[in-house]
Amino acid sequence: MIRRDPPGIATWLLQRFGAGRYSESMAGDLIEQYGQGRSRSWYWRQVVLAILIARAGAMHMRLWTAAKTMILRVVFEVPLVLGIVTAIDQSRRTHDLKEMLSPPFLATITLLLAVSSMALALLRNIRGSRRLHGRGSQLILLFALASLGAGTLTWAESTRRPTHRTPTCACQKVETPVAEAQP
Repeated sequence: MIRRDPPGIATWLLQRFGAGRYSESMAGDLIEQYGQGRSRSWYWRQVVLAILIARAGAMHMRLWTAAKTMILRVVFEVPLVLGIVTAIDQSRRTHDLKEMLSPPFLATITLLLAVSSMALALLRNIRGSRRLHGRGSQLILLFALASLGAGTLTWAESTRRPTHRTPTCACQKVETPVAEAQP
């Protein structure tokens, strides 16, 4: 019996661009089928199909990973920004630190930080142990620093004694109506 060798380039392409850990077993199966009498064109079709299916699967996994990463980044960044905005708003409304650290405020900040921390942990799990880089993270950090700085300055300004007539706080004072004298 004459031994038939499959096309070498096709076998190399399958091993190089095939289904990763399955490419060797797939190449073995195709070589066995080719040795049993299949044609060269059949072998090439099978190799091309195997490579296309493997690449489509890899592309699908990349797209799925990218989608999960994007969703988790939004879940990480939105609560972080909301927490910063909430802290700034609370600091502008109150004049006393005890009043600022009310239970609803602390619960809101704790919840937002917990959601953001969980999303960050999941994001690091997806992307491996690499640190999160990119312009988005840098912009969030810059926004957080600017917001905290502005909030701190606003809060510090609102705690000063008024030296002029213009009020510096954003809170609204409720005036109680004076009872009119009855005739």
